[in-house]
Amino acid sequence: MATNSTQQTQTTKEKVQSFAFVIAILICFLFSIGFVAPVFSQFGQPCEIKLDGKINPNDAPLVSLLRLPGIGLAKASAIVTYRENLNEIRDKNKWMSG
Repeated sequence: MATNSTQQTQTTKEKVQSFAFVIAILICFLFSIGFVAPVFSQFGQPCEIKLDGKINPNDAPLVSLLRLPGIGLAKASAIVTYRENLNEIRDKNKWMSG
């Protein structure tokens, strides 16, 4: 009889552990839905970037150039590199002429 009672206790423990595991998984799932749901609610809405003011491409930093429509990272980097090279040439010309 003692063995039968021990087996029932072990079975009951396993059932409780299984139930606790299922509840824990359910809670994790509900939390993950709570974190992801706001992201999914924004799908289908147009993405607009409003500029605070006008951006002068002659002296704007890379980050500001990226905010312009049609300007990606490669083009913005090329603009900044071109400006830097142009300024070096101008500085050399001033040094040679002065």
